[in-house]
Amino acid sequence: MIIAPLVFATLVGGIAHMGSGAKLGRIFAKTMGWFVSASFVSLLLGLVMVNLLQPGANFPGTLPDKAQSTGLPSRPSRSKNS
Repeated sequence: MIIAPLVFATLVGGIAHMGSGAKLGRIFAKTMGWFVSASFVSLLLGLVMVNLLQPGANFPGTLPDKAQSTGLPSRPSRSKNS
């Protein structure tokens, strides 16, 4: 709960001490560049890892029939209005 106001106050204080709008524009451009680059790298890494490791490839893939018993005791469902 305390982190968000501290981060916000730090950003506002930093922007207030920057002075000119040109500096702020350069910082914004660099920040967006890093954000987009990091997002692209993480997306690329995720796609490569999924293709290499193929999670779920050995999953049997057969689900039990709807009517098949689980062997667990059942109880009637309760609605919230009851």
